[in-house]
Amino acid sequence: MPKKDRERTSKRENKSEVKSEVKQELIIERIEQRWQPEDDLKLKLAVEQVKDLEQVHSAITFSCYFTLAEIEGRWRHLLTETNIAAAAASEISALSLNAFHRAVEESCLFSEEESEILMNEVGVIKDPSLDFFAKLLQKNAARFHSCRTPASLYEQWQLLYKYRLLSDQQIPHPSQSLQHQDVLILDLEASVINNESKHRSRHQCTEIQRLEKQIDALEPLLNALKKEDTPYSNAPSRPPSADHSTEPKSKIPAISITPEKTDNEKYCAQIAGDFTSFKFPETSAEITIGRGNVDVDLTREIGSSRVHRRHCVIYKFTEAPNDEACFLLRNTGERPVIVNGRQLGLDGTSWLSHNSLIQVQAVNLMFRRINS
Repeated sequence: MPKKDRERTSKRENKSEVKSEVKQELIIERIEQRWQPEDDLKLKLAVEQVKDLEQVHSAITFSCYFTLAEIEGRWRHLLTETNIAAAAASEISALSLNAFHRAVEESCLFSEEESEILMNEVGVIKDPSLDFFAKLLQKNAARFHSCRTPASLYEQWQLLYKYRLLSDQQIPHPSQSLQHQDVLILDLEASVINNESKHRSRHQCTEIQRLEKQIDALEPLLNALKKEDTPYSNAPSRPPSADHSTEPKSKIPAISITPEKTDNEKYCAQIAGDFTSFKFPETSAEITIGRGNVDVDLTREIGSSRVHRRHCVIYKFTEAPNDEACFLLRNTGERPVIVNGRQLGLDGTSWLSHNSLIQVQAVNLMFRRINS
């Protein structure tokens, strides 16, 4: 092979190698440009908590989608490349306080030690409250992360309770499962199915109308601010009158006194949930299940945000004084109610027997008779 041809081939090989190196550098630069300072902060905190990149990839929401390989490569660069690590640290330090705290709250996963405290040391609580978790956080301040609050501990404990991960809980047999995927769903009419979408669209329309009213109310103020001399700039300040003092008035909290229940009252049935228990008095002809000022208030239950204010009503029927009472449930809300695997639409009814399962959205209730 002649010498000129050898030189040409060597030059071509060198050019191809240089091109491939330039392409790799461009690819690395593009990947690094996708990583925001919030993403680096989330990655660092999450890895420090759980020490598992696969779990970080499945649990953390970054500013854009990253594959597991990209997350592993970024973590490797932060550990080995001093220039990249220094640049990321300087960008993180330049974040605002709000962005910093938001990134910490979104990425600070619960570590194994924190989960062990909630699962084994706390376990099942009959009457959980924020005060209890505040005392728990104060007692184990060194073991919990500094961003933990009583509300975050309460939410994590509720998730562990819902999925039966606490030490005192037992996983039921699949035949006794109370999950919604085991429910027999009936064919419903189109009007019943579209109730949910109508409810959402109605809520959005009311929100749009409220915002439009706020805009109309703020337009005169904006027009006044655009002018150089506002009509309020030379106005004298109003002296404080005797009736309107500048000192803040102390607010006296209203005390509501509820009458005590007598022990002589008899009950014919009981409705029990995870954190709710209500006894059906024999003197009452009907009770209401929902949220707020109703007989059975499901506000404290897990997943009760989609329950209506008055979702369903239970009626009691007795043919004779000595006969056993019969109970009928009627759905008064737009969202369905499931009784023993049977789905009830609006105004749907179903008879209740002993140990009946009532599912109001994500809330499971057990209906039991009480033998007097």
